[in-house]
Amino acid sequence: MGELGEAANALKKLFRIEDEIANINEPGRHLQTRQEAVNKIGEELADTFIYLNLLACRLDINLAKEVIDKFNETSEKYGFPERL
Repeated sequence: MGELGEAANALKKLFRIEDEIANINEPGRHLQTRQEAVNKIGEELADTFIYLNLLACRLDINLAKEVIDKFNETSEKYGFPERL
């Protein structure tokens, strides 16, 4: 959950950059441009995905199948044509 929290924090900083609101951070944690924020979000989402996959493997869960099933179930529920 910590990695996802870090992604959320970077997203907050991205919104501040886009809205031209000051980002006040500790040295080394400041994101000055949209691209820096997007890159940081990507890194943290990758970390989150890795931990999710490791957890799924530990519990013998086929994460890809679960994602496909959930996506298709939600599409059907709301009448969307997209399926995986």
